[in-house]
Amino acid sequence: MKIVKYSKQLRNLWNEHVQNSRTPHFMFHREYIEYHSNRFKDCSLIFKNEKGKIVALLPANIDGEVLYSHQGLSFGGLILSKSALAIDVQEIFSILISWISKNTGVKKIIYKKVPDIYSTQPNQEDLYFLHQLGASINRRDLSTTINLNDPIPFQSMRKRLARKGAKADLKIQQSTPAEVWPVLESVLHEQHKTKPVHSTKEMILLTSLFPENITCWAAKYEDYVVSCVVIYKTCTVAHAQYIANSELGRSLGALDLLFQELIEVHSADHLFFDFGISTERQGKHLNLGLINQKQGFGGRGIVHDFYEIFI
Repeated sequence: MKIVKYSKQLRNLWNEHVQNSRTPHFMFHREYIEYHSNRFKDCSLIFKNEKGKIVALLPANIDGEVLYSHQGLSFGGLILSKSALAIDVQEIFSILISWISKNTGVKKIIYKKVPDIYSTQPNQEDLYFLHQLGASINRRDLSTTINLNDPIPFQSMRKRLARKGAKADLKIQQSTPAEVWPVLESVLHEQHKTKPVHSTKEMILLTSLFPENITCWAAKYEDYVVSCVVIYKTCTVAHAQYIANSELGRSLGALDLLFQELIEVHSADHLFFDFGISTERQGKHLNLGLINQKQGFGGRGIVHDFYEIFI
């Protein structure tokens, strides 16, 4: 096994491996990783076996004395081929730590595990060898996910509000970043004193690069967007990347109707519908109001784990 540091000449090989891996998430494609490349010092790595075949990728960046798997992604870790065996993963971690010690000033690795719902095959060898290396969980977020093959019914309040939205003659339709971003920015500022991670310009770029994977949806009242959701789609998961519900939208039951429609739309060709995390302050605080709302749609908890390894 050997390590090759990623370069732009390897873009096609990288993307091809992602597409055929156990976790074929479009976020791992170089076009997504690099849309904000100016913010990160990239240190992405490719692992090849003795025959020169790619066994795994590690999207990564270095910040000071820490190597992250990658700060610009919600999660990451090793992107393993379907043919990779446990012995391969053991060797990958061994040569990774050796390479880091010899070639960088890194003293710690932060490894963000891909949640299992995004894998097309069993994919936990990395967790075993992280444990063998003495890694510890330094952050855990809680997300809410619906199993679309065995959905739990909506809570009565969610059903009631969705019916209210239907009676209000709301229009549920696919939209654009330019149309929904003003509402999203306004709601996030008013309710949470935050702003979207992505700017309108960045999301317009990303939807143009991944039109089959990133879609914006809106609930409209008299042609005004009152509620919106941005969906990130993989082959297994439809994930709500952004959610916003205006004051008028709340009074009309707009978000409840919008989610009812989105869950139905994606149930035909996805295994899971994911509402995203409800944790704050690096996972230390659980927003109970937020997770109660999400679980009211029939979702239940999965964790996003961050591991810490000292070199």
